[in-house]
Amino acid sequence: MKKDTVQQEKKQLSLIRQLRDFGIGPIIGMMISMLTVPVTTRLLSPEEYGKSSLFTLFQSLFLIIGLLGIDQGYVRFYNDKKIEKDKLLQNSLFLPFCFSVFLILVCILFFKPISVFLFGSLEVGLMISFCFFIPILLLNRFFLLQIRMDLRGKLYSLLNVVSQIINFLILLLFLIFYQKSFRSIVYATIVGMIVNTAVIFVFIDKSFIKSKISVSKELQKQLLKFSLPLVPATLLSWLLNSFDKIGLRTWSSFEELGLYAAAFKIVALLNVFQNIFTTTWVPIAYRWNEENVPKEKFEQVSTVVLSIMTCLFSFIVVFRDFIMLFLGNEYRNTSSIFVFLLFVPVMYTISETTCLGISFSKKTMYNLYVSILAVVLNLIGNYLLIPTYGALGAAVSTCVSYVAFFWGRTLFSRRHWFKFKLSKYLINQILLLIFGVNMLVWKNKLVEIFIFILVLCYNIKLVYPIIIDIKGVKNEN
Repeated sequence: MKKDTVQQEKKQLSLIRQLRDFGIGPIIGMMISMLTVPVTTRLLSPEEYGKSSLFTLFQSLFLIIGLLGIDQGYVRFYNDKKIEKDKLLQNSLFLPFCFSVFLILVCILFFKPISVFLFGSLEVGLMISFCFFIPILLLNRFFLLQIRMDLRGKLYSLLNVVSQIINFLILLLFLIFYQKSFRSIVYATIVGMIVNTAVIFVFIDKSFIKSKISVSKELQKQLLKFSLPLVPATLLSWLLNSFDKIGLRTWSSFEELGLYAAAFKIVALLNVFQNIFTTTWVPIAYRWNEENVPKEKFEQVSTVVLSIMTCLFSFIVVFRDFIMLFLGNEYRNTSSIFVFLLFVPVMYTISETTCLGISFSKKTMYNLYVSILAVVLNLIGNYLLIPTYGALGAAVSTCVSYVAFFWGRTLFSRRHWFKFKLSKYLINQILLLIFGVNMLVWKNKLVEIFIFILVLCYNIKLVYPIIIDIKGVKNEN
């Protein structure tokens, strides 16, 4: 029995090592990426910045539609010993590439209304460039997934750093030698993606190219059967993440949209930890489930993630005045906006540890129900708040939607998995919401410091027993 316990603890330590390997690159990459914030917010007006943010939104929509959810099917079957990995990648790329042709036709046929909505003007060059951009997006996604699923964390981190350096240098060149406008950001994004995909290609396993191309109807059916039910939920998730920007474009102005997008750049400080964790955790969680790792270990991971994300949220809020110095003068009144936007990475990341019961029980329809709930709340909130409060109204609406998103995923998962404790999540959320209320209503620094101390003390109490357990395993080894 003791031997089994030690083995399980070793697996937990393995997760920590994987988080370290996968995390170093994104953290360094975030630091490099943050260099773009003072550059772009000083060279571009909020209106120009807002236009570039809509392009990012458009890009993510076409990626979701083009993938048809098959990237998730690729992840699901990657460790299936009955399926050859090169054949799996060939078959996973087949339908998305075919569908990308349809998306390119859509861009060609409707380039005028799309361009006017995104940029407020007809931009033929940008729309033509985007047509070539779509298949590159698909390749980039699958190439990175291969590295991720092989748990090549150090390589993943290295590529992340290289990618951010390339993106920064290309953006700088466009802003200096081309235009100080949204066009430079869009062109730099497209060129950067092409260069980065070429770099990643050098390091992936290329057996899917060397082996004979084989499109299997049976494998296609398996991929589609698993993947297609995820597409509506993924689109709803996109809408949840995007309707705030669509609402600002429709009911407000490019300037408000630019301020909102700049506030999201501050949120990127937490987004990097979200990406590190989800990138590492998903394949390991599936593996733990197959190996029948005790559910208590899943709960320990969830507790640690909850504490880290909550403390990071609190730290960013308390020291926001220093962080806001990264932004240009026109953007520095966005602190009340980004506090509510911080709920997005916090709620999503924590929910990735509490929603596993939905995946393990194969009740994926619950993801759809949760997304519908969150999107409806988001639509109503944005409709009511944006016309009056602009970017702040969008941020508050997004915050409420993500809190509902977290609880929907968590409660459905708990119903089909095991009855883990909910009180720690509720207490931390209440403390974080008090931060937001204080920013809007009381604006009292003493209240802020008091809540910060409460957050630290409560979460130290939560993780201390887990740290002791891990140290005990290390000592035994």
